Amino acid sequence: MITSRYLLAATTGLALLATASNAHATAYAYGNINFTNLSLSGLTASGVTINSANVQTRDSAGYPGAAVASNAASAANQDNPLTQGSDVAQATSGSGPFPGENNYGQALLNSFGTRGDAQLTGNLLTGVGTGANDVAEGRITTPGTASSTAGTSTGFNVVVTTTATQTFTLAFNANDSVIATTTNAGEFASAQVNASFTVSGTGFTTQVYSPDALNTSTTSTGGTGNGNIANASAPFIFSTTLNPGTYQFSLLSGAQEQVQATTPASVPEPASMALLGVGLAAVGLMRRRWA
Repeated sequence: MITSRYLLAATTGLALLATASNAHATAYAYGNINFTNLSLSGLTASGVTINSANVQTRDSAGYPGAAVASNAASAANQDNPLTQGSDVAQATSGSGPFPGENNYGQALLNSFGTRGDAQLTGNLLTGVGTGANDVAEGRITTPGTASSTAGTSTGFNVVVTTTATQTFTLAFNANDSVIATTTNAGEFASAQVNASFTVSGTGFTTQVYSPDALNTSTTSTGGTGNGNIANASAPFIFSTTLNPGTYQFSLLSGAQEQVQATTPASVPEPASMALLGVGLAAVGLMRRRWA
């Protein structure tokens, strides 16, 4: 009877050790860029004609084992697209749950999946109620290798002809945030935001305005390099004086993230180690009794 009890203890301890659970890998990334008071002055000046204009927002999301989502939306008012903005439907992939539309804060801290969303609002000609927002967020855990991505972009494109020398000014306030965290070996997370304004034309040297504070990124690998970068709201302004001619103005902003998780090496939990000790002790006692 005593031998049976020792044998049961040994068997139980070793069996529970063999089934000790692996820690699930979890990687998380978040990127957001936000614009307010966005305007492009000079478009309504005398001698300036708007030849064409387009406002568009896009987003996408993908997660292992789930359908990839990708959306695009143009200006609500195609007759005058610079006056009403664009609002794309949120793209989501994974189990969630996910927040509602136009939520640009961290929303997947307790969920698994990826999401992207973007919006441009207001009248760019007058600067009334104007703003733009992009978010990409992902969180992943899996007993294997997996990766996911989400991305968003928003912007406008305007082609104008001016018959006289004219100054055009892009002005806005903006803030952004990028976060990437990992815990275990084999995990990877990255987040980035970007924004640039381009002026181009025939026989004209292209001008690009791309502030460092609005083009930032962070990464984390295997529990190291966890990044959390936030740039507070600040004013940005760019002016250019153009000779008579035809020019194109383009503003593009976006947020992207990528997360990847792999199964970490099996690490026995403390309780399992204790059970192992009990089991080995029982085996030792049995050997002594049999001797």
